Amino acid sequence: MKFKEIVGQYSNKLQAFSYPSEYAMIRLVWQDLGENKLHSQSFYEFDFIPDSKPYRESYHTFEEINDNEVVFNTYTMNWELLCIHNICWDGEFWVYQPCDDCIVDGIRVISQIKFNKQKYYGRDAGYNQDGKLIWGKETGMFEFDKISHEE
Repeated sequence: MKFKEIVGQYSNKLQAFSYPSEYAMIRLVWQDLGENKLHSQSFYEFDFIPDSKPYRESYHTFEEINDNEVVFNTYTMNWELLCIHNICWDGEFWVYQPCDDCIVDGIRVISQIKFNKQKYYGRDAGYNQDGKLIWGKETGMFEFDKISHEE
């Protein structure tokens, strides 16, 4: 599987309807900007209308080390580097692991992501200096289905 197959739109509608008290309904949008650059946006599903504002948005670059490994960089909307990650193909999913401590505005960000052509699983959480959860989910991954392959 090629890494750029992440591009498209994803929804966790089925999971959110099945477990409404645990999972908000979210739409993810990954856009290909060319030259190994990507743009990601996260919307609460009820807000996803043309020209709506995402609750999270980032730019990314990636370098394919080989067919099974990618170095993935996450940037602010001003192209300031936030985090560097290693993403490896395990035969079924691209699996995302941090290569460093990702600190954003004094908050340690933990991200768990894996995806393939049809599915995207993710969990993000932010912790303060005392290790207390500030935002995100402590456990349990969001489960998204790809709903379009082009953006």
